Amino acid sequence: MKKKEFTLPTLLGLFIALGGLVAGIWLVRGQLRGSLQASPEESPQKVTVTNVGDTTATISWITDKAVSGYIKFGEQGRALNSSVSDQRDQRKGEVENYFTHYMQIQGLKPQTKYQFKIGTGKGVYDYDGKPYEFSTAGVLSTEPAADVAYGQAVTSNGEAAEGAIIYLQIPGAVTQSTIVKASGAWVIPLSKTRAATLEDIAPYDISTTQLELRVEAGPMGSARMSLTTDKDSPAPQLVISSDETETAVQTPATPGSEKKTSKLSISEEEQEDENSPIKVVSPKSGEKVNTLRPEIMGKAPAGAEITIEIHSEAVIVGATTADDNGDFVFSVPEDLPPGPHTLTITSLINGVTSRITKTFTVYAVGESLIPAYSSTPSATLAITRTPSPTQRPTAGSPTPTTIRTATSTPTPRAAGLPSATPKASATPTTVSPVPTETETPSETELPSSGVFENTLALLALSGILITGGGWWWRKRTG
Repeated sequence: MKKKEFTLPTLLGLFIALGGLVAGIWLVRGQLRGSLQASPEESPQKVTVTNVGDTTATISWITDKAVSGYIKFGEQGRALNSSVSDQRDQRKGEVENYFTHYMQIQGLKPQTKYQFKIGTGKGVYDYDGKPYEFSTAGVLSTEPAADVAYGQAVTSNGEAAEGAIIYLQIPGAVTQSTIVKASGAWVIPLSKTRAATLEDIAPYDISTTQLELRVEAGPMGSARMSLTTDKDSPAPQLVISSDETETAVQTPATPGSEKKTSKLSISEEEQEDENSPIKVVSPKSGEKVNTLRPEIMGKAPAGAEITIEIHSEAVIVGATTADDNGDFVFSVPEDLPPGPHTLTITSLINGVTSRITKTFTVYAVGESLIPAYSSTPSATLAITRTPSPTQRPTAGSPTPTTIRTATSTPTPRAAGLPSATPKASATPTTVSPVPTETETPSETELPSSGVFENTLALLALSGILITGGGWWWRKRTG
């Protein structure tokens, strides 16, 4: 019997198949790493936990590149099965790319430790190989009277700094935050601020406590301001620039002046100055309205930013802007309980704060035959609801509510603040109710793909076909 030998064509085919297999593996692996690897510009910077309450918390960060973002979270020791997307994505119903990222979590359990990871761009990030952490506060038996800080944030060109994040720090308290609206307006409730221990509301003086304001706008820059609580409603305009500067607002000493009892206190008499640049057209003083969601209408100088406060069982705070004709409309975003309500409208005009206070009454359903005015949402509302003193249970944990997540992944498009040359910034070191600086988080959990395995299978099949073809050709030819 003739001994079979491997001739040159067979060996050549075998070497070609093996070489192609190795080269293919190396090339495909490199391509997958390049496509799935998140760039340093996408990594989260200045990760901060704010607005910690008994059932809520806010996670925010910035990136040097406009990317999409979300967080995965869960109770400590459990899987991170819950997720929440950017506040703006939830409002719009689509995923967009931002330089600033703002996630509001609701429906949490009181006095519970949570963990989370950050999804941004193509990567999922944690802190030094472990999830970030925060703890919720306990339930309060009562809450103090409403008190807010508000103002305007603009870019160095004078345009509204939409999408910038405002951080407000009271000494010894949990940092509070909000995101700047399209009008440039921002509103932060102070009365809900927890102490750093999370055990109670943070104590502060309504006139003399020092506040620190910080604005983060990604590559557009940042700003800082120091002021006292008597200058925070409204606060001086925050101007964002690439070279961060700190502004100190001086409070002139006034000997013999009495300490204010409340920035939102209202006298028993109606405050209406005929010479005031702002007027309330509806509701009129003492008017009785037959709708649970009345529209607040008035006149002010064109472009003036108007802050509206409605005081009743709950305090509703919102903002709107007078149009080119000097008209402004504010649609109450939720039902008002029947009974008397106090309306306070404030605006900073030519450096002077103008304020008007009125009372009106809401009829119960079916109580009056007066026609009701229908309310349509205002396009420029910036609303924050701040509960006023009410009894709340001191025991038991509320049932967590469903957290909205992005259910679709349309093609992301750049949004938010305009592009600018990125500037270097310090990266955070730890996440706690009072934020401190930390090191850059590590990247984990790159998304998996079936492309790699499919390519290997095709290359292996090609090698087998080449080798088999060479053997068949040799056998046929002799």
